Amino acid sequence: MQRRNFLIWVSRALETGLAALVAIPGVQYVWSTLRPETSVSNTRRRIVRWKDLRPGAPMQFSIYGERRDAWHVEPQQVIGRVWLVRQPGSETPEAKGVTAFTSLCPHMGCQVQRSGAEAGFVCPCHRATFGLDGQPQQQGGERNHAPRGLDELPCELVCDAAGDVWVEVEYQRFEPSLTQKVAKA
Repeated sequence: MQRRNFLIWVSRALETGLAALVAIPGVQYVWSTLRPETSVSNTRRRIVRWKDLRPGAPMQFSIYGERRDAWHVEPQQVIGRVWLVRQPGSETPEAKGVTAFTSLCPHMGCQVQRSGAEAGFVCPCHRATFGLDGQPQQQGGERNHAPRGLDELPCELVCDAAGDVWVEVEYQRFEPSLTQKVAKA
């Protein structure tokens, strides 16, 4: 092999290696946007003991899970928040009077907050109000911009080995601005 052919071969090998070094992260980035985010879509979590919820007093809780992107995995990150409402009159766990709502407004996806003096929720982005049952409410003469009520999440009461009753919630995200509840892929 001549020296010139050898140098051409080495330079082409270096070009190919550098092109792959640049292209691989780009392909991973594009692939991560096409692939559905499996770690957040349906996550069942044990949230709080049933006896720690006060009837008629909504409480917000963070949902922790694994967050992924093209380059790394971040364990134990906040992936969402839920509001839990123990209905008045549910004095025993058998009554199952706990309702879970996602904390995202169905209009634009803003974080819904607890309404000040009133029983219910309010969206700080456009002042939409919701009752403790998650249904949109009219406030004064203002139009409620929410296309639907707060998105209810499946929840159930489970008993652990020590005999404590816990609230478990299946966390999901839903598409905003639609009149029907559609889970995000």
